[in-house]
Amino acid sequence: MSAPLSTPPYPPLRLTSADFDAYRPNRAVSDSSARQRLELKQRMDAWAPRIVKRLDSLSISADVRCSDEHPNVRNKGRVDCQRLLFWLRGTEERRPTFEKKRRLSASVDDTSDKNQSFLAIQVDSTGVWASLEVHPHARQEVKALKARLNDPAGAEALLDVLHRLPNQFVIGLTGETDGVAADRISTAAMSELLERSRTSGNALRIGWHVPREIALTHADDLDDLLVDAIVALVPLYQLIGSAAHSDSVEVAAPVDAMRQGHSSSHEIEKGARVHVLSGPFAGKTGIVQELDGKGGGRVLLGLLAMQIDLDNLAVDTLDRPVFSSSHRRPLGDR
Repeated sequence: MSAPLSTPPYPPLRLTSADFDAYRPNRAVSDSSARQRLELKQRMDAWAPRIVKRLDSLSISADVRCSDEHPNVRNKGRVDCQRLLFWLRGTEERRPTFEKKRRLSASVDDTSDKNQSFLAIQVDSTGVWASLEVHPHARQEVKALKARLNDPAGAEALLDVLHRLPNQFVIGLTGETDGVAADRISTAAMSELLERSRTSGNALRIGWHVPREIALTHADDLDDLLVDAIVALVPLYQLIGSAAHSDSVEVAAPVDAMRQGHSSSHEIEKGARVHVLSGPFAGKTGIVQELDGKGGGRVLLGLLAMQIDLDNLAVDTLDRPVFSSSHRRPLGDR
């Protein structure tokens, strides 16, 4: 007998307090939490295909790997977090191969992950990150970002994508505790962050930080939300790559479907319960939080408030649960 359609195809993350505690600073250089770190890595590794499958449904292919869970020469003897790293396929230059990684595995300072931007799920002692990172070593992408910011049309396109990110997303640098709201970022602020990234050596990070208390409270729902957060970052990943690698533009089409939409038979009002008709969030149900007066609105999908065109929404008459949170705009690592 076949399993019901609602059965999850992959084991859940189901994060626990022990998972977060395994990355406390006083345990980063020891093997005292080695077993817990290994267990989390195995769960994340088994869960990663869930994101890959979601991306594949949008005709986007991705490579993925887990970071090391034990102190070694490559992480300089410290394990502050466990990470899943995703690279969307487009060109050989943008996609690091596993053969290349094996050749570099003996390097004391393996920076191969930093030579291109990537999407990441990160668990550390403070919570969970779903983010896009652009390291200063990713010279092609950094150059492309700077070129866009110096061109009025390019800057407008970049800001449009950034302002469409969920309003819980922030832009800052790894290793810092603050950030700028992605939906309010300016060209000047982006340029300043890129310059500080260059001088500090820290990566530019755009994403969503879920504090451990929120992650534990919503442990049963967090899996879907983290997948949604990665999907929400795909248009930005593609925009950055489109200037550096010409064939990255082709994979943007499925994600852009969320802007094309369909006409709704009901007028959408603030506070309305709606469902998304097409695109990467098709079938999701949420609550309209804001209307922008330009044919779009902020829709709360779980814990994430997404900017979606009203033509791509329909009033939902079914009694389906939508949960919310006071966790609106978290800043960086705490």
